[in-house]
Amino acid sequence: MAFFDPGLLSYDLRQKFHALADETIAVTATVLGPPAQPVVTAVADCDETSGVLSVELDWADDANTYTYDIDRDSAPLVSGLSSSAYSDTNVVVSTVYEYEVTANGPMGSGSATSDPVSVTTPALCEITAAAPAVTIA
Repeated sequence: MAFFDPGLLSYDLRQKFHALADETIAVTATVLGPPAQPVVTAVADCDETSGVLSVELDWADDANTYTYDIDRDSAPLVSGLSSSAYSDTNVVVSTVYEYEVTANGPMGSGSATSDPVSVTTPALCEITAAAPAVTIA
C-alpha cells in the first residue's frame, strides 16, 4: 500500500523553485553590423550537353548578411536569396545583361549594394551531339 502526502509534493516543488530562483542566468547576444558590399562576378555559360544558356553570378559569403536581392537591368530579378550564388537561366544569346546584388542584414540592420557588373551571352548555344555509332551486321 502506497501513501501519498501532498505536503511532500509541495515541499519538493518549493525546493526546486528556490534552487532555480537562486541561480544567475546570463544571456549573451551578438549584434551584427551592416552587411558588406558584395563583389560580384558574372560569367555567361552554355552547357553543350543540354543547350542551356545561363549567367552564373557569384560573390563572397558575409556573416552580417541575411538575404540577397538581385536586379537585372535595373529591374528586380530575385529577392530573399540565402545563397551567395545565382544561376540566371532566363537569358538569350548575344545579349548584354547588367546585374546588381543587394545584401540585406537581419532585422533591418542595413543593406549594401554591389557595383553593377555586365556580361554578354555567347552568340550561339547549341547541343553538341556525340557522333552516331554505326554497326554493320
